[in-house]
Amino acid sequence: MGDIRTTAGEEMPSTRSERSSRLLRNLGVALLIAAVVVATGFLIRVPKYAAASGYATTSVYAETRSATTGRIAEILVFSGDDVKAGDPLVRLEDDAERAAVGEARSQVAEAESRLSLKSASVAETLRAHNERLRLAELELSYAEEQLKLTRLLHDKGLVSGRKLSDDEFGVTRSRETLRSLRETDLTIGQIEIDVLKQELATKREALERAEAALRDRTIRAPIAGRAFRYTFYVGELLRPDMVLYEVFDGEVNLLKLRVPERYAARVKPGQRVKLRLGTYRTLIPTRFYGQVEAMRDVVEGSGDNNYRVVYCSFDRKDWPVAPGTSANARIRIGRVSLWSLIFQP
Repeated sequence: MGDIRTTAGEEMPSTRSERSSRLLRNLGVALLIAAVVVATGFLIRVPKYAAASGYATTSVYAETRSATTGRIAEILVFSGDDVKAGDPLVRLEDDAERAAVGEARSQVAEAESRLSLKSASVAETLRAHNERLRLAELELSYAEEQLKLTRLLHDKGLVSGRKLSDDEFGVTRSRETLRSLRETDLTIGQIEIDVLKQELATKREALERAEAALRDRTIRAPIAGRAFRYTFYVGELLRPDMVLYEVFDGEVNLLKLRVPERYAARVKPGQRVKLRLGTYRTLIPTRFYGQVEAMRDVVEGSGDNNYRVVYCSFDRKDWPVAPGTSANARIRIGRVSLWSLIFQP
């Protein structure tokens, strides 16, 4: 026999078909809500910012690096010192370069002495040759006049034929002497001078290179302004890629920021910048605003810390800002969907 159940007015239990229908209906509603949420996330556009960090600088600004590799022998300028363009900042060890300059100067002096002696010798040879040439021309002229007179006297029977022959021979000999002097090659002396001049030019070029190498051992300020020194010490080995000083001049109106490489391609001149300065990190930080002005063309850094340097102008609001003040900035690089911002920060 079957079971007998009684009720007190409650609804009849759902059938399997009704439960399946309700489950499908609830699933459809959930999918619809999810689709609406997803679509809304793609439709909602929010600002996208690239984080950047750096410091405040001036419109007249320069970095100072070593032109060559070497160890520091002397530090001449410290942070906060005012410098003029060309002032020495750091001197590298330069004993070898000074010795090279001394040797090069000695070789130049020796080459100059050889050239001077050779030039004097050639000039004297040329003077003596010209003197002999002038005398030979005079002797030929005299011999020819003497021959004319002898021929005249010979025709009158006043001199012998032997005298006439002697005078004719004298003219011939004078002509040969003059011809020989005129055909004498004096270019060998000038060639030797030209060789010595070329040798002297080579020695002087070597001296210029040695002096340039010596000058490179003294690192000088590229511009006038206030210098801020990086950390380095006497005896440290410097390389050309190491920044030693930054020199600032004029009012602070620029930011030098480092933008991570993944955002670098999306940063363009004219984009807006929001920033906070290290000097004004209070409980309620002061915000400053500006825009991107220029960018370096190359990506710098190494490994995972690659970045691109960006220069931004900003409004100081008449607040005092010292060169080198640290800055944390956000550069607006466009608008993206809400989901892009959440899943690709």
